[in-house]
Amino acid sequence: MVFASDHYELLDFGEGRKLERFGAFVLDRPSPAADNTAPMYPALWAQASSRYEVAAPGEQGGWSHELIAPEIVSEEQWAVHYGQARLLMQQSASGNVGLFPEHATTWDWLADRVAARSRAEPTRKPRVLN
Repeated sequence: MVFASDHYELLDFGEGRKLERFGAFVLDRPSPAADNTAPMYPALWAQASSRYEVAAPGEQGGWSHELIAPEIVSEEQWAVHYGQARLLMQQSASGNVGLFPEHATTWDWLADRVAARSRAEPTRKPRVLN
C-alpha cells in the first residue's frame, strides 16, 4: 500500500531541506540527507504552508506559518489517511510531525498480521504494541 498523493507526497528536496505534502498542508523542513543536492523544482517551495527553522546549531527551532489549509483541525494539527488508518499529526518543537512515511511498509506488515489474527480468532481483539 502507498499513500495517495493527496495524503502524503515528497515534493522536492535539496540544500539540506525537504518539501513534503501531508494532506493539504505543505511543509518545508530540514533534512540532513538532502545536503549537497540542489532542489529540482525551486518554484514549488513558495507553496509551503509552514517552514521549520533552527536559529543556531544545537538549538531548538520553530515553525513559521504562511498558509493554513481549511481542513486542518487547528493550526498545528491535522490528519491524513493511510489505508483504513487515520493518522493525526502535530508540528513539534523538534521539527517532526509524528508521522514517518518511511515506516509505511511496517504498517502494512502490522495490518496484515492483525487481519490474519482477526480471521483466525474473530472473538479476540488483537493487541498491538507500538
